[in-house]
Amino acid sequence: MPISQPSFKPGQTTIIGAATSLITNLPLTLAETEYSHALQANLKQLLIKARGNSTLKITFVATESGTKYFTISRGNTLVLDGLSFASETLYIRSTAAGETAEILELY
Repeated sequence: MPISQPSFKPGQTTIIGAATSLITNLPLTLAETEYSHALQANLKQLLIKARGNSTLKITFVATESGTKYFTISRGNTLVLDGLSFASETLYIRSTAAGETAEILELY
């Protein structure tokens, strides 16, 4: 049975259709340094945000987080929904040292 998407309001995140979750607080100790995070198999939804005030740069290809990346501006959360990853690695860097990437995986 398909799940209908609810209407979204600014600042609101709705999590649907996942049985298990994993929260990771990934330390990004050095600025502009690539860190990796192995995502859970059978991932359905992924949420990523910076705990502090820096911008995050993410990609799924090693060594590209400094050249070909998606930006998560400070104060924003990236929500990727409807995923079907068998296994994947997230590569992430921060514009500032001492940042923490908050990663929520639903699978």
